[in-house]
Amino acid sequence: MAAASDDEYADDFETDDPEAAPRPAAPEAAAAASARSSAAAPASRADDGFAEVPIEEIEIGKKLGGGGFAVVFLARWRGKQVAAKVLVDPKISDELRTEFLNELRVMKSLHHPGIVRCVAACSTPPRMAFVMELCGDSLFSVLHTPAECHWRGAAKRIPEAQTVRWATGVAEAMAFLHAQSPRIVHRDLKSHNLLLAADGRLKLCDFGLVHHPEPGAGTPQYMAPELLAGARSGFSDRVDVFAFGVLLWEMLARRVPYAGWRQEDIVSGVQAGERPPMSDIAEGRASPALRALIQRCWDGDATKRPSMADVVAELRRWRPASSAVASATRKRGGDALDALMH
Repeated sequence: MAAASDDEYADDFETDDPEAAPRPAAPEAAAAASARSSAAAPASRADDGFAEVPIEEIEIGKKLGGGGFAVVFLARWRGKQVAAKVLVDPKISDELRTEFLNELRVMKSLHHPGIVRCVAACSTPPRMAFVMELCGDSLFSVLHTPAECHWRGAAKRIPEAQTVRWATGVAEAMAFLHAQSPRIVHRDLKSHNLLLAADGRLKLCDFGLVHHPEPGAGTPQYMAPELLAGARSGFSDRVDVFAFGVLLWEMLARRVPYAGWRQEDIVSGVQAGERPPMSDIAEGRASPALRALIQRCWDGDATKRPSMADVVAELRRWRPASSAVASATRKRGGDALDALMH
């Protein structure tokens, strides 16, 4: 099957649902928009533009996702379509309120093109909520349940170039978090927590584990072995790098990590060195450099993993797998010619 070109995706960022998020731009337009927005509005940590509002000001619509004590709804706020994360537990304990306020405190302070923007909140019990920009499908849905996606490109083979653009944007957002003082470690980087925005980029959401006191909290498929072991000697921002390695594998293989495994087997297997099989990434689907990057990111030794800043730099140097094959072919041809000439 021939790989789809980026031009073939120009009409794929369409939605048939009038209540869904704004239609994302085509990949090339998204790349240009990303460059313009980065130059015009550099990432920052500030609470400017944030509003504390009464819950009555947030018009709640249909459920978009979530579960447990918090649910995300389609909503309207001051005439704009937004997403609202609402604390639905009728008995808000001090612990729940603290978790909610911790996540709110992190989100409202972060302004970055690759992070979902939090614009308002009601932080007064009993009904607490925060208002965020509205995005579209999760990356998990794009990769694994394309029939349910509003983005029609999900039904096709996603070009390696598009995957790298998305991965670079995610890595830039993570590097931004790690550059903060104090450093922010997300601890829950996964395809469910990356949303497709109107400009075609992926945006990171759900900062609920940043201040969580339990090191073992998270999604085992993406957790570094030191977290799965209880982080008895502590952990660093390299746990996010490990998760990024699993995520990049997932994007290229288009498979759910450790699908069919029991949770306890994932926990013990990852600590023993088990990783998703690189053979699941189809031949020609990823350049050798990308494959090597994945393996460095999910190294069992946290000190051997690259920083997210290094990951960004490497992704920006990326060349497609076809270029690597062509280069190798030219080299083999040159070697053969040298042999004939000498």
